[in-house]
Amino acid sequence: MSIAKTVLHKFVGYLEAQASELIWKPRCSATIAWEQTQGISAKNKTSKYTGPRGDWSQGYGYITHDGFYLDNIHSDYGMRMYI
Repeated sequence: MSIAKTVLHKFVGYLEAQASELIWKPRCSATIAWEQTQGISAKNKTSKYTGPRGDWSQGYGYITHDGFYLDNIHSDYGMRMYI
């Protein structure tokens, strides 16, 4: 392996280790603590969701660089618009 690839490989490994220690693990700890305060157990997270669902009768949308895109897939005319 070339010197450049070796250095790059070690650098990426270092970045991954730092991201894990400084971002991922603290975030996991914070999430676990929050779940405990909310009374969320492992069983809750694996059971089927039976609560209310959102109203999708008007289709769905997402944000694009041109604005909010609404894809009204349930309309009679297949109307699509940018808002």
